[in-house]
Amino acid sequence: MKKYTIGEIFTPSSPATVNFIEREKINTRIVSALKTKGKQIVIYGNSGSGKTTLIENKLKQVYEKHIKTNCMEGMTYENVILDAFDQLAHYYLDERNVTRKKITNLSVASTVKIIKAQISRSHEEGEQATMKRSLPPQLTGSNLAKMLGESNYCWVLEDFHKITGNDKKRLSQLMKVFMDHSDQYPELKIIALGAVNTARQVVMYDVEMRRRVAEIKVPLMTEDEIHKIIKHGCIYLPSVVSFNV
Repeated sequence: MKKYTIGEIFTPSSPATVNFIEREKINTRIVSALKTKGKQIVIYGNSGSGKTTLIENKLKQVYEKHIKTNCMEGMTYENVILDAFDQLAHYYLDERNVTRKKITNLSVASTVKIIKAQISRSHEEGEQATMKRSLPPQLTGSNLAKMLGESNYCWVLEDFHKITGNDKKRLSQLMKVFMDHSDQYPELKIIALGAVNTARQVVMYDVEMRRRVAEIKVPLMTEDEIHKIIKHGCIYLPSVVSFNV
C-alpha cells in the first residue's frame, strides 16, 4: 500500500481525498440530487463541517469533470459569470479537447470564440489603470448553460454566501435558467456551497425554486466520525503498527 505524508492524510484546511470517510445519509442525498435531472443543489452548514470534501468526492461518481468558482466578497454577478466562461473557454478553444470530447454543437463553439474575442478587445481598449473586463451581451445565462451543457460539466459555486444583494439574487435566478435547459442537457447543474441560511436565500429570491432546489445541510462531524478519520488515516501512515480508539 502506498504511504502518504501526514499532510496528505489529515487535511483540516483542504478537501480530503486519501482519507475520505463516507457519511452515508448525507452522501446518499447528495448523489441522488446530482443524478436528478434539473435539480439544482444548495449545500450549506457551518464552516469546517466538510461541505467541500463531500461534494468534491461525490462529484467523481457522477461527472467526469466540473468547474468551480470561488466566490469572494466584492465579486459581482458579472465577475462570477466571467470566471465560469474563462474555465470553459479553454475546453472549447482547445481543438484536441474538442475532438476528444466530440462536441457536435458547432454553434456553441462559435459563440464561445466570438465572446472570447469581444472580451479581449474590450479589455485591450479599456484604460490601463482600471483593466476592467466587460460582460459581452452574448454571454447570457442561457448561453452559459448551453456551454456547460455541451461540455457535460456541472458548476460549483464555493462560498456562495459571500455574494451579496442583487448579485446573489441574479445568481439564484440563474439556477432557474439552468433548470429550464435541463430537458436538453440532463446533467446541467449549479451546486452552491454556503454557510447556514444560504438555501433559504435562494428560495426567497425565487419562490418557484422551492421544489426545484435540493437543500442539503451538512452538520458538524460527530465524535465517532472524527475517530473514524483518525483510525482510517493511520492505515496510510508509515511505521504504524496499530491504533486503538
